[in-house]
Amino acid sequence: MLKKRYSHEKEFFDKHASRVLDTTQNFKIANLSTYEDLFEKIDYLKPIIDFWGDISNKKVLDLACGDGWLSLNLAKSGAKVYGFDVSPQKIELARKYAKENGLDERVTFDVMTSENLTYEDNFFDFAIMHAALHHCDIEKTSKQIHRVLKPGGKAVLIEDYAYHPIMNLYRMLTPGKHTADEKALDDNDLKNFVSGFSSYSYQYYGLLNLFETSNNKLICKIKPFLKAIDSFLYSTFPFTKKYSKLVEIFVIK
Repeated sequence: MLKKRYSHEKEFFDKHASRVLDTTQNFKIANLSTYEDLFEKIDYLKPIIDFWGDISNKKVLDLACGDGWLSLNLAKSGAKVYGFDVSPQKIELARKYAKENGLDERVTFDVMTSENLTYEDNFFDFAIMHAALHHCDIEKTSKQIHRVLKPGGKAVLIEDYAYHPIMNLYRMLTPGKHTADEKALDDNDLKNFVSGFSSYSYQYYGLLNLFETSNNKLICKIKPFLKAIDSFLYSTFPFTKKYSKLVEIFVIK
C-alpha cells in the first residue's frame, strides 16, 4: 500500500514541480525573510516562535519540504536545515532555490519518505511538517519523528482537519487538486500521532477565516473580521474548534 501511495504522490507533485522548473529562469527570492519574520505574519505559524525560540545553530527537520519554502526561512535564521520530499522534482527545485539565495551550505535536501527516515537517532532539535501528514501513514511517521528528535526535541505539524463542512465539500468537488490517497486528519489520527510523545497540545484555525495566506485585496479587508468572529466562537463555544479548517499539533519528545 505504501509503495502505491509513494507512486501516486511522486507523480502528482513531480508534475507541478516540473512545470515550475520549465518556466522559471530566476530562482532568486527578493527580500527573503527569517523564520521569525515570516511566522509573525501568519496566525497559525506565529505560536511556533514561542514554542521553539531561537533556532540559530539548531538542527531543524522540514518534513515533506516540497520546494523548500519553509527550509529557506529557517536557514535564514541561522538553523542547519534538513529537508526531504517524496518528489525528486520538488527536491531539485528546492536545491535551486537554496543555491540561488546563498543558503545551500545551510540546507540539505534529499528524496525520502516520512515513514522511512534515514537520519540518525536523536539528531534534530526541532521538526516541522506543513500540510503533509494527511498524505502519510500516521503511526509510522510519528515513530520516525520521535526517533530522530533529541530528548526534549519539539515538533509542530499543521494539518487539514476532517470536520469542516465547507472544506469537505471543496475536497469532494475538486478531486484533481488532491492526491488519491490523502485524507484529512480525524481525532483518532491525532491520538495515534501524539501517543508516543511526552507531551502534546493542539491549536485550531479557520472556522470562518479560510483565507489566512490569501493576498487578495478584498479578502485582506475582511480577514480581521473573520478572525475576530472565529476567536469569539472558539472562546464562547469551545465545541466549534471541532469544525476548524486546520489543526496544529505541538509535541515534545
